[in-house]
Amino acid sequence: MNDRMPDACAAAPSASDTLFAQFATLHAAQQHDTSLFSSHDQCLLTRGIAHQLHTSTDLPQQAAQLLQTVQDEGRYVPLLVGAIPFSPSTSLKSQLFVPQQVFTAQGPQSADTLATLSKEIASYPSLVSMQPDADQYRANVRLALQHIAAGKLQKVVLARALRLQSTVAVGALLQRLRAN
Repeated sequence: MNDRMPDACAAAPSASDTLFAQFATLHAAQQHDTSLFSSHDQCLLTRGIAHQLHTSTDLPQQAAQLLQTVQDEGRYVPLLVGAIPFSPSTSLKSQLFVPQQVFTAQGPQSADTLATLSKEIASYPSLVSMQPDADQYRANVRLALQHIAAGKLQKVVLARALRLQSTVAVGALLQRLRAN
């Protein structure tokens, strides 16, 4: 797919130039955990690394296991991106990862769409943890359903806490607070 990136630039030079400029800006702002994948009619921008897969053997099985783990964690769309060496005789390992955030756009205006999104991507928080984790939450749901079935409870409200990490632009925050 990366071999088609020049075609994406040729198809919509100003939009692609804008997208790549924004991507470069993210890297300059220490957002090195961003990746861009582009074709003539689709762009994918990722941020963060939720899980990594470094392997030189059994790639299909390990990838399937990782994607199942991600799905079990409750991620909406498990996605594995990165690079796989072309030569099976190389000592290089595949460098694949599950991103924390994924932005996609399709159609001829996809580069414009992601260029707009990438302006704000640095301010999005990263998920640090969920409390309780996915397995414990499912166990809590099962237990609540058992209590309802046994007539011990009529109604249950379950919640999860999300711990997020984010950089706050203090100046912009103070301006917003002052304006209100």
